[in-house]
Amino acid sequence: MQVKVQMPRMGQSMDEGSIVRWLIKEGDIVKKDDPLAEIETDKAVITLESLTDGKVEKIIVSIGEIVPVGQPLAIIEDGKPNKNISDLNTKEPSLEDPLKPDLIKNAISGLDKKPTEKFLTKRINASPAAKAYAKSIGVDLSEISLIDSRGFITKSNIDDFINSKDAEQKSDFKPFRVNASPVAKRLADELGLDLKKITGTGEGGKITKEDVNEFQNKIKQDQVPRYSTENEPVILPLSKVKRKTAERMTESKETIPHFYVSIDFDLGHALALRESLNNRGEDISINDLIIRGTVITLQNYPNLNAIFLDNKIHQYSHVNIAVAVSTENSLITPVIRNCEQLSLIELAQATKALVARTRSGALTVEDLEIGTFTISNLGMYGIKEFAAIINPPQVAILAVGMLRKLPIFDDLNNVIASQRITVTLSADHRAVDGVEVSKFLRDLKNIMEDGFQLGEFN
Repeated sequence: MQVKVQMPRMGQSMDEGSIVRWLIKEGDIVKKDDPLAEIETDKAVITLESLTDGKVEKIIVSIGEIVPVGQPLAIIEDGKPNKNISDLNTKEPSLEDPLKPDLIKNAISGLDKKPTEKFLTKRINASPAAKAYAKSIGVDLSEISLIDSRGFITKSNIDDFINSKDAEQKSDFKPFRVNASPVAKRLADELGLDLKKITGTGEGGKITKEDVNEFQNKIKQDQVPRYSTENEPVILPLSKVKRKTAERMTESKETIPHFYVSIDFDLGHALALRESLNNRGEDISINDLIIRGTVITLQNYPNLNAIFLDNKIHQYSHVNIAVAVSTENSLITPVIRNCEQLSLIELAQATKALVARTRSGALTVEDLEIGTFTISNLGMYGIKEFAAIINPPQVAILAVGMLRKLPIFDDLNNVIASQRITVTLSADHRAVDGVEVSKFLRDLKNIMEDGFQLGEFN
């Protein structure tokens, strides 16, 4: 049976991706979970794995080509008889919710026909060629209602749209075909560069990757700060990932009623546990302690271990912690799944492996599946405390500051040294109120100050 390897949805905001590198060739024999390709999304470069054993019969999409979610990338012959079932690789990332799995899955994947919150960007179903054509002539695809029988906007639909305008309006659309290699197009899009401004040096005037890099270097040289009476600004274009992040964070602040609650707690006992484990050869960080304490606390607060969609709270049975990881060009929040099933040591190992995959560009589809709660730690940069923006559709994010040694009064009014840290919870007031958030932080404080609960395996 022929199994289509399709562009998967890697994260709730993704509607298209591109092939960075094929790790297979036609005729190769692959096993289930073997890496097939590296795919670039709006967040990161992800490794696409095979969901079946078989032989690579055909590679359909070339390197650098941008294709929508669900479009076939390759075909694998698994040697099994044909069956009237859906292709194996059409499966979306699993969303485990014991309450309403179908509603959650459909809402995240964009299949639910009911309107969702603003942060779930409306998808425009158009072929890659149509998108490129519309962009080159200045046509807004959202204005086009004519679509083909498959429900996709095509190039001919765009031409029909232009022909429907009067002569004066037609003059606004000026076709321009960019002669550039797929790699050059992808790099220019990532750097936020206009290919129309780049002169190609390749065969027939084709724009190459080197041309794009040279143009970018020239921009950087021109942007060297110049001190003058005019005080001219340095203008830096946003990369594709940063543009997407900016859009989502703007949507978050505009659509989610944030409120913020902070608390201090002493880490003395938790640090003693950490020192004991590290002396035995384990590698436990302060962030690992915070994550473990948060996981334990969240199990008693299902409204915080949740997402908010369609004016409903969708609670999860598992705690899937998204960890903010800074890379060279962006901030990514990959997910550690089923954290409540991991001990402190296992959680520390899983976190370090996840961070390593993120910074090496080796994230998997599962790493970008929906998280239920996010933790962002800036303590290593000397930040005392801060308030983070909620990562939609989640309802809360915990911001962690630096460890400080402070003099405090004990119960007998003696001044003692205390190892203290400040955390701030940003919460969605539609899903939770101040009392519930305050109780959550109180319980987190008690667990962290007790310390040794962190080492227990629940």
